[in-house]
Amino acid sequence: MNNEDYNNWLKWTEENIYKNVDIESIKHILHNNTFTNETIDYMINMANYNIENRKNKINHWILSVKSDLYNNVNKIMELNKLPQWESFLNNFYAQNKPVIIRNSLLEVYKKYDIYYLYNTYDNFEVEIQANRENTENYESKSNDLKSNMGFKDFLNIVNNQTSNNIYMTANNNNNENIKHIKNDILYNLRNDNYAPWSYLNNDYDGRSFLWIGPKGTKTPWHYDLTNNLFIQIQGQKKITLIPFEHNINMYNNNHVYTDIPSFDYNLEEVYNKFPNFSNIKPIELIINEGDVLFIPLGWWHKVQSLNPSISLSFTNFKAKNDYNNTYPSN
Repeated sequence: MNNEDYNNWLKWTEENIYKNVDIESIKHILHNNTFTNETIDYMINMANYNIENRKNKINHWILSVKSDLYNNVNKIMELNKLPQWESFLNNFYAQNKPVIIRNSLLEVYKKYDIYYLYNTYDNFEVEIQANRENTENYESKSNDLKSNMGFKDFLNIVNNQTSNNIYMTANNNNNENIKHIKNDILYNLRNDNYAPWSYLNNDYDGRSFLWIGPKGTKTPWHYDLTNNLFIQIQGQKKITLIPFEHNINMYNNNHVYTDIPSFDYNLEEVYNKFPNFSNIKPIELIINEGDVLFIPLGWWHKVQSLNPSISLSFTNFKAKNDYNNTYPSN
């Protein structure tokens, strides 16, 4: 059999595997055309490789087109009223589109500031991230930066320092005192019949998260494996978003992170080192007290606190939100 015949049979094998024809049937036909078992196995492996390569090229093309289209609409939708669940589900959640709802919870949250927490709760122990400023890639190495301190001691730092060195993140959900604080806030706020609470199920203990940090707290570029509802309680945060379609331009190299610098960089030097990053027009917004922000799964974002900040985030949507279970491990 000459090379042309072999290549034609390889192409035939590839097309039939692509059409989900039974592998044993394909092997039987190849065997009847004088191919050895060893050659048949090789052809099937090569066909699978070619199919995967074809799919990757198509996916890359689709993402390239979508990322280019997103650059022509360099903003996200802003609303002044929380949509009802069906509208939110159909227009944002299912479409993988962010949305910010302005001032929707401002009046309710006014009393929940640093002073309220300091005067209401004891100096119980909390887990924080410490020594962030002296650690390269501190977000991806967060497990190495865990430390414990008194809650009131921590709040004193938050209220009186500008620093990225200390941050209370989402690792305190098993802390009964933090659960009590979350329940305190939610008890005076929640009404399950109205948005945004109508978006969520009752798993608040396990899938709601309290974030507290001083002015200057920074979270570098990353994306999340769940959809997130984010509510700003106190202070302002500058949040910069990049659509998930730009993953091809973000040099994603370590789980959900990138080596592209997030803060305090020279843009020309970044473009020289990461040329694809120049294809992106990031979307910047300021989230204020009482604002609600939906950040869809896969959207790159970085965050900077402009004031002492308290935030709540939620992943307990009524819709499916367990895609982290199928995230590729390699």
